Amino acid sequence: MAAHLYLYNSLKLNPAISISSRTSALLLIIIAPSFEYWNWTLYSESIFFSAILFFAATCIKNKPTDKRSIAIQVLLLTFCILSRPSGVLLIIPWILYVLQTNFKHRSWKMISACLLAGGVAFIAISNVILGTIGGWHVMDPFTNGYVICDISEYSQAHQFSLTANSPIGQLIEFTLKYPAEFLSLTFKKLVAFFTQYRDYYSPLHNAYVIIYSLVTLGLFLKGLIFGKLKDPLTLMLYSAIALWTISIIFQCDDYHSRFYNAILPLVILVGINPVARSFKKNCAKLKGEV
Repeated sequence: MAAHLYLYNSLKLNPAISISSRTSALLLIIIAPSFEYWNWTLYSESIFFSAILFFAATCIKNKPTDKRSIAIQVLLLTFCILSRPSGVLLIIPWILYVLQTNFKHRSWKMISACLLAGGVAFIAISNVILGTIGGWHVMDPFTNGYVICDISEYSQAHQFSLTANSPIGQLIEFTLKYPAEFLSLTFKKLVAFFTQYRDYYSPLHNAYVIIYSLVTLGLFLKGLIFGKLKDPLTLMLYSAIALWTISIIFQCDDYHSRFYNAILPLVILVGINPVARSFKKNCAKLKGEV
């Protein structure tokens, strides 16, 4: 609850976001089909979600232009990574946020060098994480046809001839050598990830998650179309959502959408600012002010 309220308070600092928009954003997070579910069933996941809320709120509240703000954001980012390995996916988006905020008018060569260094660090850390998960191999989702983790789409495991040694190398090689299998599973994973539909849910529950997903994705698409990509915070949100989606494409989705729930607040945040602006503009038109 503290994380929710801190995020709400941070949104109050943006004059473009109306009270109705930030209240709607908070309510959408609270009534999400399974976001609060993890508070009672998997405490480590609850801590991770709260850490992401605190991290996002801090990035909204304090631009990384001074040592104190950067130190706080690094501390929260580290906590996200320690609470869940997938927190590593926030590294590159945050680096983009810092560079875009502080070096907007600087040489692209320097920015590219920083991004390259961040990318190398991200790949190195990802290789370590993916190579040390007990009882799990990076190719399991593809050999077993996992759209939802541990639920196979195949009657028997498929065997693929790969020569790469590192986990990231194996994923790249598989994508290039077996594009048909990769694309087929990718489509199914994206549908499961963004709609949160599960065939083992009741029809009523599936109706709820689909309606909810249509609302939040509608907001996201509106933000994607009308949002300002040059805005550092918006760029960070976009890139985080993109990296999370890519990670699902190359692995598998959770039984109850906990991977999607990690970025759900970011999806909502992308949408509310453009919605707030367009809502105010439409009201002004109705009043004859525009």
